[in-house]
Amino acid sequence: MESRLNLAVIGVGGRGNENLGGALQENVTALCDVDEAFLHRAASRCRPEVRCFTDYHQLLEQCGESLDGVMINTPDYTHFEIAMAAMQRGLNVYCEKPLARTVRQCRLMTEAAEDFGVVTQTGIQMHAVANFRRVVELIQSEAIGHISDVYVWCGKGWGGKAEPQTALPELQPHTGDWRRWWRYGNGTLGDMGCHYIDLVFWAMNPTPVRRVSASGPDLEFQQDMAPLELAVDYEFDGFTMHWQDGGQLPQPILEQNLPQWSGGVLFCG
Repeated sequence: MESRLNLAVIGVGGRGNENLGGALQENVTALCDVDEAFLHRAASRCRPEVRCFTDYHQLLEQCGESLDGVMINTPDYTHFEIAMAAMQRGLNVYCEKPLARTVRQCRLMTEAAEDFGVVTQTGIQMHAVANFRRVVELIQSEAIGHISDVYVWCGKGWGGKAEPQTALPELQPHTGDWRRWWRYGNGTLGDMGCHYIDLVFWAMNPTPVRRVSASGPDLEFQQDMAPLELAVDYEFDGFTMHWQDGGQLPQPILEQNLPQWSGGVLFCG
């Protein structure tokens, strides 16, 4: 008889609702979301006996012993606490990107996964597509020779707006606007960098970065927010990676009259 994993899905609105579709091939026994409308919608897609919670602590306490793993699809600033609580119970974890709000949190989560012997997965779906694998093959086989520069850009602009911001917004987790604020998110680079830059690290396997420099608009009134446009240069041994967001396009795209895609990765060999 085919065995299925017993899973809990924490966060079932937006991206979480999409991920639930992939989890339904397994045995989804519990759901959690602070928004009861999303929770009820997700429950209607599951077996009648699925248990629903608005507090993940209660879910883990009441269902933890019967679970094999959890899927975490909540906003970034809650990933760390939920994932750590699950791993401490010996549960395997799938966690949406970006993995956490700070580098320190990511490192602690990595250590916890090893300490508790659990299987983990970060939700960087593009890593699995054929295009990414083919690009890695081409770069590593030196099809375009030595790579001197890699340009990475994203048209999104999760950052400060033109008008002064004097107070944190009323938090609306499902709108995504929270990504603009340092207290909750990491701007466009934190949201989308893990997708695009993943390809660079996979293909180039770089040494530790030697130097990082960044530029962006003056944030006199917006020190609590990420910049609306950001440009960052990462210098590695042998090549430099250039990141741009907020609608900016890499200079080679303009100079070479290349298609002006809203986002992408350009390897220069």
